[in-house]
Amino acid sequence: MNVAWVQQTFESMVRVEKSGLRLGKGQILQGTVKQLYPNNLATIQYGSIPVNARLEVGLVRDRTYWFEVASTGGIPKLKVLNSSQSATSQALPGSSEALVNEWRLQKSGVEDKLLRMFTASGVPFSRSHIIEGASLFHNSPYPEKTTVHTLSHMAQNQLPFTKETFMSLAVLDGGGSTGHSLEQLLTALKGQPEHASLVQSLEKAFTGMSESNGRPIFPPPLHTFLSSLGLLYERNLQQKGAGGETAENLKARLLQFLGEKGITEEQRGLARSLVHRLTGMQLLNIDNNHSLHHHLFYIPVKFGDLTQNVTIQWEGRKNEEGGWDSNHCRILFYLELEGLKETIADVHIQQRIVTLTLFNQFPEPVTALEKFKPLLEAALLKGDYRLSSVHWKQPDDHNRETKRTIPQKKGFHKGIDIRV
Repeated sequence: MNVAWVQQTFESMVRVEKSGLRLGKGQILQGTVKQLYPNNLATIQYGSIPVNARLEVGLVRDRTYWFEVASTGGIPKLKVLNSSQSATSQALPGSSEALVNEWRLQKSGVEDKLLRMFTASGVPFSRSHIIEGASLFHNSPYPEKTTVHTLSHMAQNQLPFTKETFMSLAVLDGGGSTGHSLEQLLTALKGQPEHASLVQSLEKAFTGMSESNGRPIFPPPLHTFLSSLGLLYERNLQQKGAGGETAENLKARLLQFLGEKGITEEQRGLARSLVHRLTGMQLLNIDNNHSLHHHLFYIPVKFGDLTQNVTIQWEGRKNEEGGWDSNHCRILFYLELEGLKETIADVHIQQRIVTLTLFNQFPEPVTALEKFKPLLEAALLKGDYRLSSVHWKQPDDHNRETKRTIPQKKGFHKGIDIRV
């Protein structure tokens, strides 16, 4: 089975909503002046994104510059760095070397490496990202590839460059699974009645929970399950205070456990790793979109004696209360099945009508699907949904469809207006 294809297919099917640049004050970005127009207007190329800008300083066409975000209110204002250098200077103002010199960073060191990596990936960053990122890099227990990928994600999503944030995201990128971590901690706590409440929370993570009160953001029973893991822990704390039901979820139990004396280093390490995994999933799902939900979770599921992660990624409209609109959404499931191996289930819901597309490298199991459809229809009807169709696609089918349906972005007419 081509695992790389499955992962690439899963990622390519996820729509990334980019209505514009997410810029924060003090961030740095590298852009090339592509066109100059009358009235001090210009087009600046930032990576693959064209930026329509109004210039307040004289710039040179086809030259690359470093821009610092001076403010983000309304149309963001950008300040040109190295503007004191002449247009004929051999040291290009927009080169990585120029910024390394201005910030007095160690050449050929980690800071220089991170600066070039952020620049190459088109990620806006700040000087503090480079300095703090270098410290995290030096102290990272993970391989270099995982470390730089995590730091890039933190910068791109404007997350704090702290050890807790880094460890929580890196553990998800570094392999393993939440289910395996749960089982390891359960094994380490066996035969210790003083930790019965935590053991109960760990066991319930596989079996589900009772219904939660209040109006959920996610449709039950998923909301109940996420709440039981503690993935809604901080939000529930704000709504209910530090007591009550919040103490019943797994993350709260783990934090209490880590504050206890007398636990072994093995138990502490396993519990801390599990907290990092739960926190990492929360960080992946910070919602900055006012009209859409977009979430990704790695949920432990037990099939007989086999424990594995089921990766669920979904997006959908928000209703008037800011909650989940169950009439219109898309859900992607990444599964590893005993017989069919790696499989992607792509579920589209429009007006409560469901279209299911299964992606797998094996030939379509026609007989099995025909037996499966009535069961699926009956299950969906219980939730007031109607099954429209079930499709089976193999890798070549998906590749052809991708080439046919995904247009290439050309031209500068869909740029972003920024005042420089």
